[in-house]
Amino acid sequence: MVLQRVIGALKERGYEPIVYFDANVGYKLSKKHVNNDAMAAELGLPADDVTLVPSGTPADPILLKHASDDGMRVVTNDRFLDWKQDFPKIGDKGFLVKGRWQQGSVILLGLGR
Repeated sequence: MVLQRVIGALKERGYEPIVYFDANVGYKLSKKHVNNDAMAAELGLPADDVTLVPSGTPADPILLKHASDDGMRVVTNDRFLDWKQDFPKIGDKGFLVKGRWQQGSVILLGLGR
């Protein structure tokens, strides 16, 4: 529910969110395997905008590479400290967009629009 509201808040601001997940997301959310198409349908996103990385591969470096290479920002509560050396852009102001859940609402800090 929180992720769906974050996606909705981004869409309301004119963004087109792209979401990355570790392969085990289906088991964490619904105790079953899911693929990109099923997860995209669940989130109301085009299948091309949802990536489940292969089992045994962390999503973080794939997400960070995509965002760094394509000049995107990352909405997250993670500071990605384990990846800062490989992706120095993490330290750039505004690259990581922080947010919080407050009284049923999504608060995105420093996003604009």
